[in-house]
Amino acid sequence: MTEPGVAEVAAPASPWAAWARHVLEMVVMMMAGMMVLSVPVAAIAGALGHPSFSAEMPLLATVLMAAEMAVPMALWMAYRGHPRRSLVEMSGVMLAPAAVLVAAASAGLTSQEAAAGLYHPAMLVLMVGYMLLRRREYAGHA
Repeated sequence: MTEPGVAEVAAPASPWAAWARHVLEMVVMMMAGMMVLSVPVAAIAGALGHPSFSAEMPLLATVLMAAEMAVPMALWMAYRGHPRRSLVEMSGVMLAPAAVLVAAASAGLTSQEAAAGLYHPAMLVLMVGYMLLRRREYAGHA
C-alpha cells in the first residue's frame, strides 16, 4: 500500500516490456542531454570564434555529442541502480563508434561529414545490442 498522494508505477507486463521501457528511457535521457548540454558547448564554441563548429569541425562535434549523450545516460543508469561496471561499459559502447569514425575519417577512409552522419545509427545499434546481451539486467531495473 502506498502513502496517500503517492502514485504507484505499474510494473511492465513482461521482462521484454521492462527492457523496451528501459531502452526508451535511455534514448530520452540521451536526447535531453544533447538538447541541454549543446547550449553551453555552442556558447563556448561561439566565444572561441567558431559559431558553426559542427559544420566547421564535424569530428569534434561528433565526439562532443557522444559525451553530451553518455553523461546523462550514465547518470540515469546510476539512478536506476546499475552497477558501475555497466555504466562504464555502456558509456564505452556509446563513445566507441565516435572514436572509430573519427579514426576512419582521419585516415581518409571516409569524409568527416559521413563519419558524423554515421555516428547515431552506429551508436544506437551498438547500444541496443549491448542491452540485448545484458537483457536480464536491463529488464530487471524497473
